[in-house]
Amino acid sequence: MKLNKDFFIIENFYYKKDSIKLINYWENNKHLCSDTRAFHSKRNLHMDSINDNYIKHLLDYYFFKKMIFIGHQFKKKLMPWQNQKSRICCWSKGESMDLHVDKNEKDDMEYSCIGYLNENYEGGLLFFKDGTKIKPKERSLIFFKSKNNYHGVSEIIKGKRYTIPLWFKELKI
Repeated sequence: MKLNKDFFIIENFYYKKDSIKLINYWENNKHLCSDTRAFHSKRNLHMDSINDNYIKHLLDYYFFKKMIFIGHQFKKKLMPWQNQKSRICCWSKGESMDLHVDKNEKDDMEYSCIGYLNENYEGGLLFFKDGTKIKPKERSLIFFKSKNNYHGVSEIIKGKRYTIPLWFKELKI
């Protein structure tokens, strides 16, 4: 579904059984969560901390699927931003993120995407500066141009919100 020229939602992007496996893996291995940023340290389970080859395979599969889908939509060849790898992210009750734009000091981050593994939580809406608020269905993918798309996450009221965020940039040949 196209919301505007810079913003898209793909429903049923993830297989249900894969979403369940990824959520269960996070729950059984949350003690491995880490991040250099304190507010993400208990939320992000990074690929380098995952010791299950099947889970790594799933994350790689969806990583490349996202890169192909997004590149096709914007008619660009993409590569991972800053050689990043996938992570499973869990947002718990009381967590939120203020309005921000995805960028870095080089300003080479061009495309943002968020994979949603579940929908059985309250709050946790993705909101944009223009007032748009979205609670995607489970197994959906949202992607948009990073530049000037200020967005945030409203407070989680109940349950847990599981996502897989990724960022890409254009491959310059």
